[in-house]
Amino acid sequence: MAGMSAERDQPEPLIPLFGGRTGWRLAGVIVRGLLYWGALTVVYTVCFAAAGALTGVVAFVVVGTLAGMDYTATEMAASGLRNGGFFMLMWAPGLAMVLCMIQARRRWEERNRASGPQ
Repeated sequence: MAGMSAERDQPEPLIPLFGGRTGWRLAGVIVRGLLYWGALTVVYTVCFAAAGALTGVVAFVVVGTLAGMDYTATEMAASGLRNGGFFMLMWAPGLAMVLCMIQARRRWEERNRASGPQ
């Protein structure tokens, strides 16, 4: 009986998978990281798609006007918006993920450099 009471006196881990209070901190770090980098990826994706759409508008209006197309400037701008946004949206998520990976690596290197050699 004495052995059973000693086992019950030890605190049980709050999250058995992560192992106690440290596990809660680890879970918080993971969730915050996922939210931060996920949101940053979405922001980059939207910015890239918007830049592609804007570039498409300008390119279609300028090239269409110089080429003497029979479309109005509004029609050329709408076509450029649609095509530029679509084509850039194909590349934007991948580019956004690569930029986030580069930023994460730089932050990791700075954090390790600041802590010094171990």
